[in-house]
Amino acid sequence: MTEYQITKIEQHLHNKLEQEYAATVAHLSGFHIGGESFGGLDLSLQFTFNQQMAAKLRRVEQALERVRQGLYGRCERCGTPIWERLEVLPYAELCIDCQRKTERNLYPRPYS
Repeated sequence: MTEYQITKIEQHLHNKLEQEYAATVAHLSGFHIGGESFGGLDLSLQFTFNQQMAAKLRRVEQALERVRQGLYGRCERCGTPIWERLEVLPYAELCIDCQRKTERNLYPRPYS
């Protein structure tokens, strides 16, 4: 993979994360719980949101590491190319079949 391709993938990953963050904040800002808007949401909900964004950031960082190692674009479980899946979820680690099996707890996730 060329340096240019790596840079484009990195930009795409960061852009996707920023879009997801903005969409989630926009979605939550429309919520009103007990007369309170997102700005006044209870700390546990804000904490959960922050945890979810931190987890996505870790997945993006892991994807960037796979790019640097030349492993990006393949399922970490079975090695199948996952380029189409990466178009939708650029930090995906698994192909659809392996993801489904993982979600059904047929085998553990490939990362900690």
